[in-house]
Amino acid sequence: MTAVKLGDVIQIDERSYRYGAGTLSLHITQIGDQVRLPDGDWLNAEGLTLRTDGTQADRHPRPAPVRLSAIRILPPPGGAHEHDLFGQRRADGT
Repeated sequence: MTAVKLGDVIQIDERSYRYGAGTLSLHITQIGDQVRLPDGDWLNAEGLTLRTDGTQADRHPRPAPVRLSAIRILPPPGGAHEHDLFGQRRADGT
């Protein structure tokens, strides 16, 4: 299983992170504890919010509890396809 690492850029849809609106792209700066909640396993992470073009939206990292099963780790520039936390391409082909 591929784990989220410092420096990774992850993407999470709106229903799978707390709190905000829309899809969240986050450049990971801190990885916290994993927590089991009634709706699944979550990771307490912190990172810099990125705009859709990949540029940094804020100067300061934000906390973002994220559902582990919904994390997509984005490839580095020029890299391979997006993959989920387990290193597999998602079922929807992304």
